[in-house]
Amino acid sequence: MSLERRLSELAARYGLRPPESPRVRRALERALAARGGLEDCLPLVTNHHTWFLRDRAQLEGLVSRARPGARVWSAGCATGEEPYSIAMLAALAGARLEVHATDVVPQVVERARAGRYAELALRAVEPALRARFFVPDGDAHAVAPGLRARVSFGVHNLCEPPPSPGGWDAIVCRNVLIHFEPEAARSVVARLSSALAPG
Repeated sequence: MSLERRLSELAARYGLRPPESPRVRRALERALAARGGLEDCLPLVTNHHTWFLRDRAQLEGLVSRARPGARVWSAGCATGEEPYSIAMLAALAGARLEVHATDVVPQVVERARAGRYAELALRAVEPALRARFFVPDGDAHAVAPGLRARVSFGVHNLCEPPPSPGGWDAIVCRNVLIHFEPEAARSVVARLSSALAPG
């Protein structure tokens, strides 16, 4: 299994035995946390596969219903395609939204901030939108500065209090909660609900 192989490599880096059983795996987790290496595990155990304009109709519905200046939080934003897509559709609709995006993995948030993507991430973006919102960058595509300025990024763990409680008009959190145990997912949903603005 890929995760087992990666954890074994990580354990070796910290001078620990590889995880061969659930008991050893739990001990490895404790040892990594004690050595400050738990953050190294996050990219291995989180899924960051997404693309621009994924489920476009849903995002267009969000933008069409948003009030001017609405605050939108993309929670679990991975490498940033979702919040940039929301900002892109808002620009097309002439809507001004405040889009904030977070993920638990600092390295992934930095990639999102950099705004540089391979061709595969833009597979649903038609040529006119590419020309308006992206600039060629070697063998990749960079988010144009105007679009990048519409999105802010931060590191956040969904198991902790929201970055700005009680003030979000919409929270987008897709394909994240399926990775949580049911009890943890219910707690996250409760925290997200409490972070929404009245109405």
